Amino acid sequence: TYALARELLPERGARLAGLLMALSPQAPMFGVTTPDTVYLTLGLLAAWPLAGGSRRAWLLGAMLLAVASLFAWSLLAIGAWAATLAWRRHGLRSAIELSAICGTVLLAVHGAFAALTGFDPIGTVRATEEVYRLGVASVRPYWYWLFGSPVGFLLVLGIPITWLALRELARGTPEAVA
Repeated sequence: TYALARELLPERGARLAGLLMALSPQAPMFGVTTPDTVYLTLGLLAAWPLAGGSRRAWLLGAMLLAVASLFAWSLLAIGAWAATLAWRRHGLRSAIELSAICGTVLLAVHGAFAALTGFDPIGTVRATEEVYRLGVASVRPYWYWLFGSPVGFLLVLGIPITWLALRELARGTPEAVA
């Protein structure tokens, strides 16, 4: 967390982010009870180079993101965050270029994985949606998640991180807006 934060924040902010993340309510919950810790780590590994400004870093981040997406489709949101960050920092052309890199690498990795193993990415998306519809989605309507997911995410982060994130969003920093 500290190393990624250092790429995005000044030294003092990075140290504070690392400390707050370690002390947030999510640390023991995810770290001990769920494989989401693995997904979080894969996502952070992809986000780190994607937040950089060079094509080389973007290519590495895109490869990590493609591999991470084999574990959790939701991690593809990191690519959207990175493209939005590139847009805020460097303009629309940069965001389009990063999106094209991520999309091309994603298709190549999933295509190669499918050819080598018989993996069916379209089938897994459909199966994931079907299982989701049979689970909690059958009880909670979509509008619940529009409000509930962001609120739950901020609660899990803890009050200090939530306050800092909302403060930076109000200031319009590219990382928070993305």
